[in-house]
Amino acid sequence: MKRVLRSANRFDDKLGGLFETLHGREEELQAAVNRLLGGLIDGTVNWAPQLGPMWNYDVCILPLIDKHSVVFRPNESKPKYIEIIYSGTGKKQAILDFAAATRIDMLNIEGPAD
Repeated sequence: MKRVLRSANRFDDKLGGLFETLHGREEELQAAVNRLLGGLIDGTVNWAPQLGPMWNYDVCILPLIDKHSVVFRPNESKPKYIEIIYSGTGKKQAILDFAAATRIDMLNIEGPAD
């Protein structure tokens, strides 16, 4: 399934800043971007962890490079299963299945300082 990606200004700005921050690693970053966005476009990436609490139920997050992650919202998603995080918190995290999505909005890139 092919999808359409739309990017918010914040996403574009953060991606540009990340290229500056990772000076000397531009090829590695570009390869990571191509791999992640390519998978979202061609449908090979169909699920991801939900970002934050339930009021963000349709917002997902996937790792990009180092400790930077891409935040995005598919136009269609449903909970796939709940994963228990065993980092001492015992919190549950939903994994969202967005195989039926036809559009994905790229919202932000979060890093260690965010």
